[in-house]
Amino acid sequence: MGCYGQKLPVTPNLDQLAKEGALFSNAYTCQPVCGPARACLQTGLYATQTGCYRNDEPLPLDADTIAKRFSAAGY
Repeated sequence: MGCYGQKLPVTPNLDQLAKEGALFSNAYTCQPVCGPARACLQTGLYATQTGCYRNDEPLPLDADTIAKRFSAAGY
C-alpha cells in the first residue's frame, strides 16, 4: 500500500481511504493464518477452541458465529 511506503501505485483506493480516514501504525491478530483468523473473528473464540487451527481445517457448520447471531436477531 502506498500509504505505508509502496512506491508503485497499486492500491490507489486504499491509499485514498487512508488519506481521508484512519491510518493504523500497529495491527494485531489472534492467528497469523487466514482461515483460522477468520474463524476467530466469526466466533469470538481462539483457534484451539474452534478446531480450525490451520487453513485446511474448516470451521464446524454448527459453530455459533456472529452471522448466526445477527440472523437470529432479525438482520
